[in-house]
Amino acid sequence: MDRSTIRILLGAAYFVVAGLGLMFTTTYTDHCEIFYYTCFSNMFGMIMMTIELWHELNRKKPSFFVDQMNVSVVVMVVMSALAYGLIISKYSSVEFWSNPTDILLHVIAPAITVLFVLLSENRQVSFKTLKYVFWPSVVYLVILLLRYIIVGDGWRPYKFFHFEQPWMIVLWIIVFAIVFLQLTLMVIWLHYVRYGKKQR
Repeated sequence: MDRSTIRILLGAAYFVVAGLGLMFTTTYTDHCEIFYYTCFSNMFGMIMMTIELWHELNRKKPSFFVDQMNVSVVVMVVMSALAYGLIISKYSSVEFWSNPTDILLHVIAPAITVLFVLLSENRQVSFKTLKYVFWPSVVYLVILLLRYIIVGDGWRPYKFFHFEQPWMIVLWIIVFAIVFLQLTLMVIWLHYVRYGKKQR
């Protein structure tokens, strides 16, 4: 089985895992899934995976922008898993291993995306990638802010996300941005280890 076939199978597996995880989310929350970072990142991941599989099936090289967004997806999905495991789960009333959403979206989906990237061929990944990877997460923050302003019911996706205390939000954004940056640099480093400075 060649690398391309394995990537196609991994992509299909990601669709099943992410799709089931997003479906099960409605069992544990009354709010739209897009307002949770894990669900937002996996929805975005499914869009990018569709584009990626199209290129894979047609034996075409993705564009520069697609390469950057794929790095963003991996970092977002892994970031959401780390954030949930280290912080958010402490506030959850549902036991981790009894919640299929947690297992699918915080364990299996991140593992698949990492494997998918590790099996990718040489991509247009460099320090220029840092200019692009944050934008999907910025869009997520804008969506949360718009919901808070428009709906005005005081609901927040995470207990530590206090809209009434902007300084607290800024603090958490800085913390997550630092971790996000480190994960992105790790992806860039892995690319250079595999391919050096040679770009396709």
